[in-house]
Amino acid sequence: MLNLGQKKIHLITDSVFDTTAWVKAIQASRATVKEQTKSKLAVVRNIYWHRKIMDEQGEDKLLDKIEKDYEELVQKNENPDLEGLEGLIKLQKVIGEELISIINACLVNKDRRVDIAKTYIACYHENMISSLRNYFKKNKLEFGVKSSCFHL
Repeated sequence: MLNLGQKKIHLITDSVFDTTAWVKAIQASRATVKEQTKSKLAVVRNIYWHRKIMDEQGEDKLLDKIEKDYEELVQKNENPDLEGLEGLIKLQKVIGEELISIINACLVNKDRRVDIAKTYIACYHENMISSLRNYFKKNKLEFGVKSSCFHL
């Protein structure tokens, strides 16, 4: 039962597993609201599940989730109408904005999760550089920085 003051909501499920799932979803929702109300940056991300995975299953499991999320983000934002470098740059911009949003969510709370932010940064950076490298290789272009400004 959820007691919402004047309203009381009864959650009736067929199994204990469904009840547990509802309770977890409500806890995650409450955590999101707390993060949003305490945030000075108008963060609308919920990293509850990321914390839970990192704390209970370790960095490798979190990395698996991040990789999956990254692939879904790419698939959702790929635009077949924009080919070539323009499409790649727009996709990289979306990915970068997503990464910044996640980093802000990790660092905005009083129990800052720098470990989760670092894991996200490492994974996204590797994937973003890899896609750029693949584009340049596919189009037989040079990838890298050549500069003479470091010569003494």
